[in-house]
Parts: sequence; C-alpha cells; structure tokens
Amino acid sequence: MRTRFFRSTATAAALALALAACGDEANDEQAAPDGEDLEDLDEEALEDMLGDQPDAEDMEDPNEDVEDGVYRGNGVILPVPDGWSLDPMAFQQGTIAAVSEEGTQQLLAQAIDVADMEEMGQSMDLDTILDQQREGIASELGVEPDVDEEVELEGATRAHQLTFTDVPAQQEGAPESTATLILAEDGNGLLGEFSFSAASEDYDQDIETLLVAEAGFDPDSEPAEPMMPEPQPAPEGEGGEMELPEDDG
Repeated sequence: MRTRFFRSTATAAALALALAACGDEANDEQAAPDGEDLEDLDEEALEDMLGDQPDAEDMEDPNEDVEDGVYRGNGVILPVPDGWSLDPMAFQQGTIAAVSEEGTQQLLAQAIDVADMEEMGQSMDLDTILDQQREGIASELGVEPDVDEEVELEGATRAHQLTFTDVPAQQEGAPESTATLILAEDGNGLLGEFSFSAASEDYDQDIETLLVAEAGFDPDSEPAEPMMPEPQPAPEGEGGEMELPEDDG
C-alpha cells in the first residue's frame, strides 16, 4: 500500500496558494537551507537531506489514466484541460496536480479517509478545516476570501468554495496570485480538497468554472493512505534497552 500524508489542516489552504503566491520562495528554501549551497554539499549529505528519490523512469505516469480530458483515481475526479499534463512527482505523494503547458496555472485534487487520520490522532471535519483556512490565510497573507459560499460538486454531500483574489506575493518581485479552494465531504467518511491557482494575470475564470463543474469524488477508487513519518533511531540510552549503572560491588 502506498502511503502519504494528506496536507495537514494547518497547511491545506497553502495548497492553493503556495505554488502561486509563495511557491518560488518555498522551492528556494527546500532547494538549499539557509547559509548552505547545494554545490558545497557532498553526495552523501545531499542524499541524506533529500531522502530517497524515485527515478523518473520508475514513476507511474498518471497521464496514462486521463480519458476525455478527465482523470479519475485516488478517490478524486479532476479535469485536465487541453495542453495540460499531470505531474508524476506530485502523484507519487498522493496529489493529483494538473499543470498548464506554460506552467503558470495549476489544478490540484486529493482525498483523505477521515478514519485514517483519526487513527493517527488527528480529528478532521469540514467546518473546522474551513475555519482554519479562512483564519490561516487572513493571518499569514492578510487577505479575506472574495468568494465564500457553498457549491455543488460531483459525489459530494457538501462542498464549499473559497476564492482569494490578488494575493500579495511573499517573494519580492513576484506577481500577485489568485486561487480557488474547494473543500468537500462525500458523506461516507472522505474529505476532499480541490484547487485552482495562478498568477492573477493568468487566472482563467473558465478553468475555475471547469473545476467546479467536473471535479469531485470518484466512487470507483480509493484515496492514498496517509504517510507516516519514517521512524528515527533513538539516541543511545533513549528507547530500546535501558542503561543500568555499573555494579561497583
């Protein structure tokens, strides 16, 4: 079974905005830690920092499952407009990401089984997540949603759209962005997140309309399971066998 972590409620809103408003900055931070240059890292240190990365030729290509401009799988349905393609790397993490040919617009979809998260000690419900998104974006980016309303979404018993317009970029010189985030539930224990984000000048209202009209839950597939963090070896004397004091007698 493939495992991954559904983007946590604290960062779910950033799913729509990160690649547009904060994406360049976030990618820079991931590419090289403060004060370090990847060119200065030896191969072993670089591998330790990045972890195991699958070879491109070994990745499953989700584009092979796109039929008539729509992807169905991992519990979700996502439209893939003409000229767009799904990102295999994002797919490995359990996220369906469709990117425009120019790379300036992106559609995302993912689903989570609430029971899986409860087993990990995380409680989720749609209203709580919506409140966290409104408050988190207002606090971190200083914007309120221009659209905040219930919508109809395929396979959902309830769905809610938040659209943030002309969000200031977090990186100097980067353009403002616009993003639509739709959070939904299917009534059978699944939560879904669907989004469209782009630089404001590239934001296409027709793509937003397409997302609402064609995205949704896929009843014929299951979402990827949440990723559990890799267990880290305990330092000597912590965990494992207890260290006992030596007997002087």
